[in-house]
Amino acid sequence: MEFRAGKALLKDRWSILASGQFFDQFRDLCRSPGERIRYTEPDPNDSDRARWPNHSLWDVVHAEMNDDLIEMRSGADPNPMKEVRREAHTASLLKQVTSTCIAMAAIEGWKREELPTTLKAFAERTSEAAEAN
Repeated sequence: MEFRAGKALLKDRWSILASGQFFDQFRDLCRSPGERIRYTEPDPNDSDRARWPNHSLWDVVHAEMNDDLIEMRSGADPNPMKEVRREAHTASLLKQVTSTCIAMAAIEGWKREELPTTLKAFAERTSEAAEAN
């Protein structure tokens, strides 16, 4: 049985950006698709797949994931961690924007005491550029 985890699942859903994070969340990552999908044994007399029984291979795989990987499972919801990372990323971007504005003010010859006015002017220019594009 093979589960594939692409960039969208790893980065966007689980916020896994490095191999250490992958190994820390491996059990939860394996368990997640096992709870959402299943491998079934088709029943030719029933067209509703939801009622088809699990394939015996699926039952073995599911049991192994629940038993053998239990020590690797944290059970943590990835969403709070995503929020923490989002806040850290926002703070980092704000520092970058501020630094860029200060550098632009210096290049354009603005004085230190004019910085509040400069930042407002840059905000207006940025807004106009965003609307234009």
